[in-house]
Amino acid sequence: MINLFTHHAVLGALSQPQANMIDRPGLSYGLFHLHAQPIKLYGTLTTRVEFQGLNMDIGHLRSIRWSKANDPQAWVAYNRMRGQQASALEHATPEQFWIDRTQCRYPDENGHVINPNLTDCPQAVSAVKALALAARQGQKVFTITSKNAATVLPQLSVSRSVAAEIRNAVATGKEVTVHEKPINAYGFSGTGYILVDPETGAGAYLIESLYEN
Repeated sequence: MINLFTHHAVLGALSQPQANMIDRPGLSYGLFHLHAQPIKLYGTLTTRVEFQGLNMDIGHLRSIRWSKANDPQAWVAYNRMRGQQASALEHATPEQFWIDRTQCRYPDENGHVINPNLTDCPQAVSAVKALALAARQGQKVFTITSKNAATVLPQLSVSRSVAAEIRNAVATGKEVTVHEKPINAYGFSGTGYILVDPETGAGAYLIESLYEN
């Protein structure tokens, strides 16, 4: 978890000179925990517990930022970019610490397959990764606002809870990015979506698994 916050701060230090921004980390916290599923007999007696994977939930990631040129639009764009970086770290950090790449197959930065005779390396899923995977699978990726919500919402095949959250977000002026139906990848089945305040660029980067209790 500390590694995620450290990487996010380093990315901020590298990004702010190019964007002409001031970017200082604020008080942040999150959870990184094992996801275990009890296996029950007759619905009551737990016979064993199966390890389902890892969950990372960054509840609050705060920063103090402003444009050195006093440009509000540049500040909004920068906040959006840093939010996407933070979301990407939610899949990159578990992969870095929990996957032994000497024991599995993966493509390097040049697209060459390393360890071609082994099985694929496990991968984590974040909101931005889920959206990218959906687009790669040929899904439509929608940006929903109050102007197009009535047209787009009927086209979505998402859970009732995600649909309700999207409707509530749009009703309060938020901008929502979501893919049209759940993805199935790397043992994950569910939806990735982003809720952004267009006036600040700050947002929530979320995933919902279809298999969560």
